[in-house]
Amino acid sequence: MRLAVSVVAILLPLPAGGADQLVLTFAGIVEPRERVAIANQVSGVVSNVRVVAGQHVERGDVLFEIDVEPFKIDVATAKAELDEARARFRLADDISSRQGRLAERGSGAEARATQSVIEVETARAVVARQESALARAELALARTRIVAPISGTVGKTKIAPGSFVEAEGGTVLGEVVQLDPILVGYRVPYADRQRSLETARVKTPRELFEKVTVELILPSGSTYPHLGKPKFESGEVDRDTGELTTWAEFQNPDGILMPGLSVNIRSEIQAAPQSLGEPK
Repeated sequence: MRLAVSVVAILLPLPAGGADQLVLTFAGIVEPRERVAIANQVSGVVSNVRVVAGQHVERGDVLFEIDVEPFKIDVATAKAELDEARARFRLADDISSRQGRLAERGSGAEARATQSVIEVETARAVVARQESALARAELALARTRIVAPISGTVGKTKIAPGSFVEAEGGTVLGEVVQLDPILVGYRVPYADRQRSLETARVKTPRELFEKVTVELILPSGSTYPHLGKPKFESGEVDRDTGELTTWAEFQNPDGILMPGLSVNIRSEIQAAPQSLGEPK
């Protein structure tokens, strides 16, 4: 998304003995801190939608449920097949033990003893395969309950009870967005970025971000009550505009800031004092 940008840069001298102050103003757009699309991992009929748009959820809360009955049957079948495989293994092991004792007595049963050992190993492999089948069935059953991967606010749900959803179909059931804290993205001309580094007498954006707090001006003209902190910037400069995008993070406990809201960001950078002997 291309952000509109309005930049005002002022270098304000402070009273004698003080340092200059660089004031920058940018136009910004509010964005979620995180946005996660919710999708199903198993195919089936949606039996329950447990959330509505705008509802706050915690990580792990159940959002949607898929009809569990077919998956319960799969688990019961896998358990029965595993029980059968274990019984066949015990039988093969018992036969192998008896054949081994006969071979030790020189009863001419060496070939049968060798065959019985092979049958034991085959039965053991079948048990391992059925254990995997049961684990896969239990996992599919657990995935009929689709939970929130993050804490946040539910967006518009896109599915209703009774709908059939396929795991391979790429169906998006809804989304969860994190709005507290929340981000504001704003575009910064590269020249202003370098001037900010020079004013603060730091070498990297990370050092600069640690020194800077930003104000947010709401569309009404009032100042948002919480200060923000620049967190990170884009990895390249836009060739057309010569700008980078910077994202600042704000606390949003009352939900005043909403994704898509146009705001202004005001940044004040206090010039670091010059060291003795440094040329002015």
